[in-house]
Amino acid sequence: MSIESMNLPSSLPSAEYTNVKKLISFKASLIVTYAFIVAASFGAQDAFAQTQQSCSVTTSSNSNLGRAIALFASQCPTFKRRDCDPGPNGVWQCSSERINGVVSVSTSVNQPVNQQPVAPPMPTPTSGTSQVCFAIANTFGAAARAYAQSCPNIPRADCDPIVGGRWQCSSGVIGGTAPEGTVVAQQTAPAPAPVTTPSSPLACTATGSTIGAAISSFARSCPSIPRADCDPIGGGNWMCSSARIGGSGIGQTAPVAPTAPPAPVAPSMQPTPSTPSLGRLNNGDLLALHYDNCPDRDDGHAMAAGYTITQRLNIVPFVVNGTCGNLIRDKYQSGSASVVAATFNNALNAQLNRVQSVSRAATAWASVLSNGKDVWVAEGGPSDFTAEVLRELKSRYPGLNRKRVHVVQHSNWNEEMTTNAGLAFVRSVADYTRIQSGNSLNRTANLNQKSNFFVSRARQSRFASAWNAAFDYLDPNRRLDFSDTVILLHILNEISIRSVDDFARRYF
Repeated sequence: MSIESMNLPSSLPSAEYTNVKKLISFKASLIVTYAFIVAASFGAQDAFAQTQQSCSVTTSSNSNLGRAIALFASQCPTFKRRDCDPGPNGVWQCSSERINGVVSVSTSVNQPVNQQPVAPPMPTPTSGTSQVCFAIANTFGAAARAYAQSCPNIPRADCDPIVGGRWQCSSGVIGGTAPEGTVVAQQTAPAPAPVTTPSSPLACTATGSTIGAAISSFARSCPSIPRADCDPIGGGNWMCSSARIGGSGIGQTAPVAPTAPPAPVAPSMQPTPSTPSLGRLNNGDLLALHYDNCPDRDDGHAMAAGYTITQRLNIVPFVVNGTCGNLIRDKYQSGSASVVAATFNNALNAQLNRVQSVSRAATAWASVLSNGKDVWVAEGGPSDFTAEVLRELKSRYPGLNRKRVHVVQHSNWNEEMTTNAGLAFVRSVADYTRIQSGNSLNRTANLNQKSNFFVSRARQSRFASAWNAAFDYLDPNRRLDFSDTVILLHILNEISIRSVDDFARRYF
């Protein structure tokens, strides 16, 4: 959502405007003069807590964010401020640690509050997939509380106002170009690390007379680069940048506004959701791997093969298991969970939690599409799940170009097990490609053939745990079949592999 559509004033911000500014970027600073209009003295009802590792302040009731920031600057001068959150009755807390959710005040607001900030939970490991957790509510506080309940083990990275006067909190950064979704494109771990690296000359920046104008200018000037920070600069203007602006980001305040834009500081780099360009997959695109395991067990071998390829090529895919066609959802193989645990252990399960899986997939896809990138779906089963995600995209993000979703299928049976309406919808809305089957040698590889050589190499490779789980799930002496993998090879434009033994020589 563009900030201009909210008609925010460009004059001295109100408390609501300050909250919006604070939440629009990772860690945005207040206008310096506002931070010092409020009293910075330590009042009788304010609270202060400090250890060797952290420092926090909590204001009295009926306070505001500016007062909390000023108190932190005066009481914790040797600490970098990392987070500020509201609490009940107008209480605010600022801390050198990330505050998990809204400040919880257990004592009466008429008594001093001496509360340590809650340490952030450890992020769920994200090897194998890139997922975003989010919650939406009518107010910022309600959205923050809803996020804490819905995503208890995933640190919150951002909250922003969205359409309809509502708020969204997310584990990803909510981008200025995203219509309501979250931008995943610079992180697979949900929360960014504190910035400690020196300034970088490679940052992309844009300026404007208001924060909205700066955001719009950044979207035009840096269309494929996620926005990390926006701050006020000299002359009443604003700067937005792909890097953190200022030496200590939100923790930096000064009695005099800078007269020139400060040098941006490069953010800590984390893996992107996909990979540098490989074949048809371009940098910043999202690779979605869908496995049905319904009723056939060959998807277990395909998961191990997909895991092997993405690990070798440093691709971080978005993985969904249990994408059964609506006609055969009662045929799901629950034993596939053992293969998921050994490969993509954070994969969504569309069979056990269909609604949540559709919602999370739609959010992840929208995050990429809103940045002008593409989604590549390796359809390892029927397409009813993909149809539901595309419908969710249309409902939540009608402005997105769903033709940038490329669905690749190789199986007649998978198409036959998709409802007629679902298959027709996917073909009409997305970019649908049908390649030849991977069950025999044709223009694609034959990846459905027994091979003692392959099994031996797989069990001795660094991916042995994945393949052992897959072989326990489907005995390779009875059948060795990862034919669905020809879809991934097509996306990567990998034409040298013609057999399972070729695959072993290439990837083991």
